[in-house]
Amino acid sequence: MFSYIKLEYDFNANNLSVTVIQAEDLPALDMGGTSDPYVKLYLLPDKKKKFETKVHRKTLNPVFNETFVFKVRKLKLSGVEILLLK
Repeated sequence: MFSYIKLEYDFNANNLSVTVIQAEDLPALDMGGTSDPYVKLYLLPDKKKKFETKVHRKTLNPVFNETFVFKVRKLKLSGVEILLLK
């Protein structure tokens, strides 16, 4: 199973942009041999703000191409982790 994301930080706006690009070879969870995948994003350690991608029906290789923006000050960047749940 592979997932592709892109991270960008805008130092002027203090924004961390996370782009969920795609996932490949996800495990089949439905009876028909497919899944309805989506991704949840949390910024740790706070875990207060959560984003979710759209659900992609009946696929094991979804292409999301969705970008989410977290407000993060430069000083907090060193302690930030991103939790992706599929």
